[in-house]
Amino acid sequence: MQNPELSTIEDKDGICLLDMIHFFRRNWTFMALETLGISASVIAVSLLQPTPYQKQVTLSVTPSPRFPSPSPVSLVSISSKPVTKR
Repeated sequence: MQNPELSTIEDKDGICLLDMIHFFRRNWTFMALETLGISASVIAVSLLQPTPYQKQVTLSVTPSPRFPSPSPVSLVSISSKPVTKR
């Protein structure tokens, strides 16, 4: 015969707290190893992916002087920098 205290904890679908505790006690090593394995594979994939590069253009324009000078008035530099993830 079932313990009356345990039958009050039991839900309508037949799953009680003790069943869940026994399930996690029996399967904790499998769940821990599965979590470690998946984490290791995700870290390995993220480290093996190449770094994405994004082209960046910087344009620097100075105001036009009243009297023209022999020096250039605008500089353009193009650089490829790795995209940083924030």
